[in-house]
Amino acid sequence: MLPVNNKLEKFLNSDRAHECVAILILLNAFVLGAETYESMRPYLSFFHTIDQLLLCVFMIELSLRVFAGGFRFFRCGWNLFDMVTILVSVLSTFSTLSIFRVVRIIRVMRLMSIFPQMRMVISVIHRAIPGILSVAFLLCIMFYVFSVLAYNFFHDVSPEMFNSLGGSMYTLFQLMLCDEWSNTTRPILEEMPYSWLFFIPFIIIMTCSMLNLFFGLIVNALQRAADKENLVMIQNKSLYSLQDSADRLDSLEAKVDTLLDGIKTLNKRFDI
Repeated sequence: MLPVNNKLEKFLNSDRAHECVAILILLNAFVLGAETYESMRPYLSFFHTIDQLLLCVFMIELSLRVFAGGFRFFRCGWNLFDMVTILVSVLSTFSTLSIFRVVRIIRVMRLMSIFPQMRMVISVIHRAIPGILSVAFLLCIMFYVFSVLAYNFFHDVSPEMFNSLGGSMYTLFQLMLCDEWSNTTRPILEEMPYSWLFFIPFIIIMTCSMLNLFFGLIVNALQRAADKENLVMIQNKSLYSLQDSADRLDSLEAKVDTLLDGIKTLNKRFDI
C-alpha cells in the first residue's frame, strides 16, 4: 500500500483529474442520449464502441484510485458509490436483459461524487431527511383530512372528481400543484357558491405553507453547511497564519543565534 498523500493519490484527487473525469462522464451521457434517436440508429455500433472504451477508462481510473489509496479508499462513502456504479455498468455489458443495459446511465450520477459542491448538497439533503420526514408526515395527515372533507362536501356536485377517497386525493393533489385549479373549482363554485371557503384555505395551507417548509428545511441546512465550511476555512487560515508566524520566529531565532556566534567569534579574536 502506498503512503498517505502519495503523488498518484494527489493527482487523482486534484481538480484537473476531476475535470477530466467529468468531461468523460458528460461524453458518456451524450453517447447514451444519442442512442435514443431514430436518426442515430446507423451509428449504434460506433456509439457502443465509445461506450465500451469509456467504461474501460473508468475501470482503469477506479483501479488506480484503489491502488493509490489502499484501504483508505474504502473508508469514503463516495468512493464506494463510484465503485458500485462502475461495477453495475460492467455487469450490464455481460447481460442481454434490457433493464441491465438501461442502468448504464447510472454512470452519469458519478458527477455528484466528483464536485465538492454537489457532495455538499447531497450531504445537506441527507442531514435534512429527519426534518423532511416530519414535515412529510404532517403533510400526509393534513392531506388525508382535506381529502375526506372534500369527498363528503363535493361528491354529489362533482362525482367524476370526488367519487372516492382516492379520487378526492388525486383531485386535491392537482389543486395543491396548482394544475388547472381554476377549471376544477369553477364548476363547483357555480353549484356551491361557498365552496371557496374550502378551496382557498386548502391552497394556502398545503401549497403556500406546507410545501414551503420543505424548501425552508433544505435552505436552512445549506446555510448551516455553508457556515460550517466558512468556519473551517477561517480556522485553516488561522492555522496557516500561526504556522507562518512560527516559521518566521524560527528563522529569526536562527539569525539571532548566528549573530551571537559571530559576536562570540569577534570577542575571542579581540581577546587574542
